[in-house]
Amino acid sequence: MRKKYLKQLCIALAVILIAHLMAACLQTDFNRVRIRDIYLLTDKQQQLHALAFIPKEASSDHQLPCVITVHGGFHSAEMQDAACIELSRRGVVVIAIDTYSHGMSSNAPESIVNSIYMENGIGLGDMVDYVMGGNMDFIDLNQVAIMGHSMGTLACSAVITNYANQYQAAIEAAQAPDSPGGAAVTEEEQANADRLVEIKAAFCEGMAPGTLTGVWDRISGINIAFVFGIYEELNLTTSTGDGYLLESTEGLEMIHSADPSVTKIGNGTYYGSIEDGTLRVLYQPNTTHLTDFISPTVTAQCIQFFTDVFHLSTDLSPSNQLYLIKELFNLAALIGLFFLVIPFGELVLSLPAFASIRNDGTIQGGCEPQKKMICEGLLMITLFSLIGFLITNYIDTNILIFQVGPQSNASIFPLNECNIVMVWMLIFAAGNLLWFALRTHQLRKAGLGGDTEAKLKLSGKDFAKTLGAAAIVVGLLYLLVFFSKWMFQVDFRFWKVSVRQFNNEKLIYFIQYLPVWLLFMLSMSLLTNHLWCDETGKERRHLLLLGIGFSLGGLLVWAIQYGKLFLTGTVLWSNMNGVASVALKNWVLIISPLLLRYFYRRTGKDWLGPIALSVLFTLISVTTTTVQHYML
Repeated sequence: MRKKYLKQLCIALAVILIAHLMAACLQTDFNRVRIRDIYLLTDKQQQLHALAFIPKEASSDHQLPCVITVHGGFHSAEMQDAACIELSRRGVVVIAIDTYSHGMSSNAPESIVNSIYMENGIGLGDMVDYVMGGNMDFIDLNQVAIMGHSMGTLACSAVITNYANQYQAAIEAAQAPDSPGGAAVTEEEQANADRLVEIKAAFCEGMAPGTLTGVWDRISGINIAFVFGIYEELNLTTSTGDGYLLESTEGLEMIHSADPSVTKIGNGTYYGSIEDGTLRVLYQPNTTHLTDFISPTVTAQCIQFFTDVFHLSTDLSPSNQLYLIKELFNLAALIGLFFLVIPFGELVLSLPAFASIRNDGTIQGGCEPQKKMICEGLLMITLFSLIGFLITNYIDTNILIFQVGPQSNASIFPLNECNIVMVWMLIFAAGNLLWFALRTHQLRKAGLGGDTEAKLKLSGKDFAKTLGAAAIVVGLLYLLVFFSKWMFQVDFRFWKVSVRQFNNEKLIYFIQYLPVWLLFMLSMSLLTNHLWCDETGKERRHLLLLGIGFSLGGLLVWAIQYGKLFLTGTVLWSNMNGVASVALKNWVLIISPLLLRYFYRRTGKDWLGPIALSVLFTLISVTTTTVQHYML
């Protein structure tokens, strides 16, 4: 292994070790909080996974309040780290669940989706039942609350609705003429009805209070807060048609359940009584849907709400937060992980078994790029990306096979977020290959083209070795991922981009989506190594510019969507997941040219780079989103 790559290997490993050590210290409040994995075997043989943040002072003699939190769609339990870290620092046990079909929990088949989604809260109800069953004697069962973001708010609303219905049914039974008190509700009957409501509060982010429309008058004993950002991408779903809800129908319906006299809601103003379980509060921060769960402002509101509801005694102000610092260390580890791709590739290719596919790093017959051709090409691939997004957005919005829900027939590709990216990549790759074919033909006519076909030819034996080398490189990377989870209880992430451990149920989908990623990476490799390569000594800068060029289409989508949102208050494309899924994959496009060029130089062929990267990015894609088995 060459010295410069050994140095890069050591530096990247050191960065990951230090970053994850610091992230572990911050998320445990410097060893004041324990983090434990919980696995429940629930109805219909489902497995529910959760992360529990438990302050060390918790015990049967010193019981603490508990908040059970639920992530948004396409996310996992780790996305709720802000609430988990900050509330546990203040003496609250926090349990973040992976909802069914997400994270490390079981995939949910169609036969049970209606019960677990609309009635059970996608696993939230199961975890509430587990906690209220007294299985953790360090939790004060009189102080249990729930919270969620986006889909997690829908889960909270389902659980609240169930409690409201149970309470209402008990009161109606108590008012029956043949009941012990006749038409009057006795104290014992009232107490029995109250006991049916097992949670004390709910903190709901990213959805309007309309998720409980028609239910508010039946809710008893639950203090409720809603957070809806002014720049919320889902604002077109509100009665006002924008993000301002202080005079909205759904906002006033919520507040009127505590104070019918209100005509305009105060932002963050408490209405009702905590002790009576009638507290209602609406927060309107300057946030978007995709930033609520990491926003210091929303996190401070969450802290204040539960501090008041649980009467917490803490010296930490709501603004005293460690989460974002921890997130920066996670980002450093994520960057370090991708810096390991090249050293691991060098390590593998230096083994004698792979000598036949190894090259000395020099390439014969290098291309001679022209600035005009590169500019034209980058313009074209930007158009391919934009056109691909527009087509993908239409398909995802209008064609049933890509839609979420029990009526969908997406039986072959049940990962909606991956489907969006898959269609976009297919169109993008087709454009790339068309541009490559046209430009290569022109170069050859001018006597400038290289022998691309020779760079694609491999014997069966060398192709098998190429597959093996790619598998080892990706295996080494994921060995670190699983080690970090085992050692530090952390993964490699920043915001919605993450590389994390996964269960075996996700692997079947890897096979389905791999061919599309391989075609996409191969198209990028051909452009990078045969059409736009640079042999002038400024290759790294050139490759970085290529990466930015490849990502321009997605960046424009992001800029258009959020530029309009911030200027007008509404988004251009209502398909928020489509925009996010495509735009957030641009980090792959930025780093890919550098990695593809390295593997091409070290093998003299166009296969190891695309295979290794397609395997890696397919694994990342299918293991960090939801498997929508209820579409089967």
